[in-house]
Amino acid sequence: MTKKKKRVAVILGTRPEYLKLAPVVAELAKFHEVLDTEVVFTGQHRELLVGLSDLFEMGDHKQLAVNNQRPNLPGLTSALIHALDGEFTREKYDAVVVQGDTTTAFCAALTAFYHRIPVAHVEAGLRTGNLDEPFPEELNRLLITRLARWNFVPTQAAFANLTAEGVASASIVVTGNTIIDTLSLVRNHKIPGDYETGLLEQEAPELADALRQFRARNGKTLAVLTIHRRENHGQKLADFFRMMRTLAAQYPDHHFVYPYHLNPEVKLKAFQFMAEVPNIHLVSPLSYRPFLHLMSRVDFAMSDSGGLQEEFPSFGKPLLVLRNVTERPELIAAQMGKLVGVEPDAVFAAASALIEGARANTLPDWFQLGPNPFGDGLASERIVARMWNDLNADVKG
Repeated sequence: MTKKKKRVAVILGTRPEYLKLAPVVAELAKFHEVLDTEVVFTGQHRELLVGLSDLFEMGDHKQLAVNNQRPNLPGLTSALIHALDGEFTREKYDAVVVQGDTTTAFCAALTAFYHRIPVAHVEAGLRTGNLDEPFPEELNRLLITRLARWNFVPTQAAFANLTAEGVASASIVVTGNTIIDTLSLVRNHKIPGDYETGLLEQEAPELADALRQFRARNGKTLAVLTIHRRENHGQKLADFFRMMRTLAAQYPDHHFVYPYHLNPEVKLKAFQFMAEVPNIHLVSPLSYRPFLHLMSRVDFAMSDSGGLQEEFPSFGKPLLVLRNVTERPELIAAQMGKLVGVEPDAVFAAASALIEGARANTLPDWFQLGPNPFGDGLASERIVARMWNDLNADVKG
């Protein structure tokens, strides 16, 4: 008699979830004879996923009917729970995989819990200790921890966070971060021809044009900027962009590329303050391969992104973290990033020092070259091995 396959649902709704779960889906596919994997996309960030399906072989996926134009978090939360409840009612899953701290991840974990489905939390254990920074992500990940059967943590520090909260150590597995798996896959992918003048022009014409302008103006240094987090919205964002305009004027031969976020407030303020600055290049959100190409070109980065804190150490360049606190202290401990907040004077001083150093081909005192502290590219193997062992034991039991 043929043993019935276990069914695993991988839930994702945003670009970071897609990038960090792609290698997990690929690893699950290796167990296709004993596991059926269903990728379920909620559509929380539908427009930011363009181009990713061509880069990663996710296969077919389900698309839930969720309106991602909800005006606020309560509206998005209720819509996601309603759609996921329907999915978990129709389909009988043996496990649900969520990633990180998005609203999609929290709603999927909560709804799976209501349906008595075990939850695997990829990238568990990150903490700032401040519910306002990042908001609402800090609360999301705290709650997911309490709902999860498996807590797959990227580092020993994350493991310590969970044990300090009383989470049973048997449910915690240190795996590394899956974004390093993804980064390794993409960087090892053979790209034919001259990418910058060939595929880059097709995939990201605005970036290709910005890099041409950078060369044409004989700019000696280049940086990437990303900023979008909710805690930095409002007057903080306006003051920050005003400072960027002053910084760019102070260093006219230094260029900044800003792939702006699609949040209306962020995009509006970015264009209001920086659209006419010749050495600040506002470009549409980048798909993953052009984004990595940009990372390989810059001298340093400035960002409030969590994902960039994990990826950028692999490029061996300094990162200014535009936050007051970070749930990724490994970056700071490894001396590969510096926490500077968003206060204009502090960011101006830190960025100026990096520009001056890049001109002189020197690295800052606080920076050290070293291995990426977030993983070795084998996280997905560890995650799927543990899940399969436990699910298989459930069958035997």
